[in-house]
Amino acid sequence: MRKEITAPQVPLGRHYSHAVRSGNMVYTTGQVPVDANGKTVGDDIVTQAGQVFENLASILDAAGAGFDDVVKTTMYVTNIEDVALLSDLRSEVFGDTKPASVGIQVPRLWDPQHLIEIEVIAQVND
Repeated sequence: MRKEITAPQVPLGRHYSHAVRSGNMVYTTGQVPVDANGKTVGDDIVTQAGQVFENLASILDAAGAGFDDVVKTTMYVTNIEDVALLSDLRSEVFGDTKPASVGIQVPRLWDPQHLIEIEVIAQVND
């Protein structure tokens, strides 16, 4: 079973889904720090990551999942040293769940105001 997932409160580009559910796995598109109107939120990594996690929460919910179902995260950041600033926020978002994780420094993201993009993979057991 393959199902494309869209969360109405998260802006969507033209040629991709917010996520695809295949069987019991959910693969999200990388999310950036934009609000429901497509405006960039914040100018620091923690504020931007907070918006990214809000977007991911909406997408996971639309897929029938939550952060406790996440098995892997991939974070793309423009400054790898900023990842250390996200420890408290990640603890708040994931609680006792500790997904596999990777952080990758990139020269820039699509919008130069964006400091972070995150994609996740979740396993849903329904």
